[in-house]
Amino acid sequence: MNQYELIIIGSGTVSNDGLQEALSAGLTKILVVEEDRIGGTCLNYG
Repeated sequence: MNQYELIIIGSGTVSNDGLQEALSAGLTKILVVEEDRIGGTCLNYG
């Protein structure tokens, strides 16, 4: 079983901010779960 320090659900612009904060805090085992395209609805369809 994989173990992660952080799981981010969705990949919109707010998730990207959270990912940057997590990386800045030194987290390295991060999973991003996205059912469609990376970037979220606004970037891909808006």
